[in-house]
Amino acid sequence: MSEVNGGPDNEKSIIRKRLYNANAALKIIADDSKDAELKEEITLHVRDYFGFVSTYGVTIFKWEIVKPSVLYMIEYLYREVLKRNLAHLATETERAMLQKDDKIKELKDYIVEKIKNFEEAPFTIQRLSEIIYKAEMYNFIYPLLNAITKIVSVITTQTPLGVRITGVNEEEVVDENISLPTPTLHLKVDELDDDIMITKRPNIGGIENCFISSETIIAEVEEVKNIDTSEEK
Repeated sequence: MSEVNGGPDNEKSIIRKRLYNANAALKIIADDSKDAELKEEITLHVRDYFGFVSTYGVTIFKWEIVKPSVLYMIEYLYREVLKRNLAHLATETERAMLQKDDKIKELKDYIVEKIKNFEEAPFTIQRLSEIIYKAEMYNFIYPLLNAITKIVSVITTQTPLGVRITGVNEEEVVDENISLPTPTLHLKVDELDDDIMITKRPNIGGIENCFISSETIIAEVEEVKNIDTSEEK
């Protein structure tokens, strides 16, 4: 047996399988002809993909493939966290006030519009993916929306392999010209959000060749079928 459990070859195989599942899930989310029930069923696969991005800081797939899933998960988390927020309120009056709060919709609409306008992934995609992957840490809607608002209020973008492509200095990555939704936001909203912190990609050594390009990775993950077949023999 050429592979040792836990070794580089096994790690590469695991990543390929995760990306193979992610590729299928992202395509389903992006397909408007697929029904909502099916998309709900594959949410775990989509979240696992964002868990991958939160670890490695690279999307692998083209932004046009990833963007629909980012938007889908923003809407999904909005509904889920709003439900948890409502459950924490003591009275029907408080719940009714929260549901009618126009500022919440204003924040969400701002986030959605910013994401739609990115031509490539924002360089903060790693932090955004972390929030998507660990959304259970949010029980209140305002901290969630404030955190995401801060993350998407940037102008620097990156390629699928994490190379920044807008050519601005790090001090200039926050868009100073955007008009944030009113009222003025207190954007330090949780213990993880002292600043826009971008974790460096871990040293992936032997699996770096999985990240050649967004095109070749599709071919790479297609090999999973052959790997699985050979393992069964």
